[in-house]
Amino acid sequence: VEVINNCDNSVLTASGFTGSLQWGNGATTESITVTTAGTYTVTQTINTCTSPPGFGVATPVNSTIPAPAVAVINNCGGSILTASGFTGTLLWNTGETTATINVATAGTYTVTQSVGVCTSNAASGLAAPKPVPATPSVNVTNNCGNSVLTATGISGTLLWSNGATTNP
Repeated sequence: VEVINNCDNSVLTASGFTGSLQWGNGATTESITVTTAGTYTVTQTINTCTSPPGFGVATPVNSTIPAPAVAVINNCGGSILTASGFTGTLLWNTGETTATINVATAGTYTVTQSVGVCTSNAASGLAAPKPVPATPSVNVTNNCGNSVLTATGISGTLLWSNGATTNP
């Protein structure tokens, strides 16, 4: 009997038989799917003679894998999404497998965690990157002994390379 333990169930498959099968749970198929751990037996019958039982030990994996938590930090031009509260491996809908991803496009991003053969439900975070302000234009007026720089096309605050915040 071959046993494949999956998330929430185990599949037991009989092989090397030529007669009819009878599983301990009453099934007569080549394979059975069970959700409870335990030893399962199967016999074969040929011409009214029944074989000694073959057996397989099923140990379905507990599927109660919690979804990770997702924190989002929206920055200018991109968002940082960070998964936490996980013990398994991660998979984002972007294909990335790291705890933190950087995205430039607004939208909902999801992540699951896998522990063994079990995968959690998806957790999601909504990325809403802040727009990057337009680059201001600078007009220069050269005078005797100084130059006056005036920024145009601005809607926010200014910070000049010399630390000034006024215009001009």
